[in-house]
Amino acid sequence: SAPPEPDPTPKSTTGSTTEHYPGLDIGAGLARLRNRAVYQKLLTRFAKDNSDAVSRIRNCDSQEGAQLAHKLKGAAGNLALPEVALLAAKLEQELGTGSATAKTLDELQVALDTAIESSQRYLSTAAGNDQDQP
Repeated sequence: SAPPEPDPTPKSTTGSTTEHYPGLDIGAGLARLRNRAVYQKLLTRFAKDNSDAVSRIRNCDSQEGAQLAHKLKGAAGNLALPEVALLAAKLEQELGTGSATAKTLDELQVALDTAIESSQRYLSTAAGNDQDQP
């Protein structure tokens, strides 16, 4: 059998292990953006702007839906929301070929809900930790 995968749980700058947030790779997001305040601001905006993305995609034509899926894929990729990015890419491709399925839309909705919930928990925890910092 294959060796176990390394623990993907991000480590905080203080050396303690950060709580696990499903659908959100904090370490990768911070590495990409290199600024915790900007990352947190963009996560907040992502949740506000995209909580209804799947319903908007369901209610438009394939071309517009593919454009929305493409935007969602890019934003999720930049913020290290890997499941959302992967499923948005899959949906974009399906919409482009006219083969979008309700299953992919449903999976994307679950991934999006999970990522947004994890983002909100992370932001709440981060806000509490920021008060402890000088």
